Amino acid sequence: MKLYCISRGNPQNPALILLHGLLGMSDFWIPLINKWEKNFFVLAPDLRNHGRSPHVDNSSYEAMVDDIVELFSSNKIPSAHVIGHSMGGKVAMVLAFKYPSLLDSLVVVDMAPVKYEELSQEFKKIFYIVNHFAPQHYPNLTEIYQTFVLQGIEEKYVQLLLKNIRKNPITSRFEWKFNLSSLLSFEKEFSDFPIPVTQSSVPTLFIRGSLSSYLTENHVPIIHQYFPQNQIVTIPNAGHWVHVDQPDLFFNICNHFLIKVIQKKYPKHYPYVMD
Repeated sequence: MKLYCISRGNPQNPALILLHGLLGMSDFWIPLINKWEKNFFVLAPDLRNHGRSPHVDNSSYEAMVDDIVELFSSNKIPSAHVIGHSMGGKVAMVLAFKYPSLLDSLVVVDMAPVKYEELSQEFKKIFYIVNHFAPQHYPNLTEIYQTFVLQGIEEKYVQLLLKNIRKNPITSRFEWKFNLSSLLSFEKEFSDFPIPVTQSSVPTLFIRGSLSSYLTENHVPIIHQYFPQNQIVTIPNAGHWVHVDQPDLFFNICNHFLIKVIQKKYPKHYPYVMD
């Protein structure tokens, strides 16, 4: 499947692919894309059934991985560094197991290579809201915003939902950008994780938020088992959306990791220290 994708930077530079989480989209990465495009060829797709990418019935991890493989092919990218947040982190990990030669390095943001019993309470709450809210009945975004606030929805979730609403060019009514029916039908799948049959040799950085419970100490032995070349960094005062809560620190930690990998692999081609 051909995904909608933001692409910035010089295609001759190392490729960097950014994968958003559940109910996210490529636009969420723009502040970081603006920084990375100076030294990388950055691609940030909308995963299937999200944002401006096609809406289909299948939202499985295997299907999303196939889409990313096609993204490599269509952009003639032999290999890339991949950063994935939450659900995007699981997509990236499956990619690392199935197609390790495509990855120069991997950064997994606040997610472990495990099956969670169910979606977190915050995502269950968000799914409940979107399943019981009809944006087409509202005349403007201001009223939608006010309705969310009056329902007691936290501001960070309000902003997440507002970014997922657009006006239909034909009906002029508001609608969700994501494919709600498909995402709801695959709700259990998003908590799951395909059990890997092998280790991944890809250099991998796991970043977790100190205020998040998605990646705990109980997950560390599993990470060591499947990703022996791993580092784990905890960012203080950050929840599940680490790159939103602490964008500068997140960028610096990722950038330091990427530079080390690049300079080790291509010491003659990229001897410089990137900003």
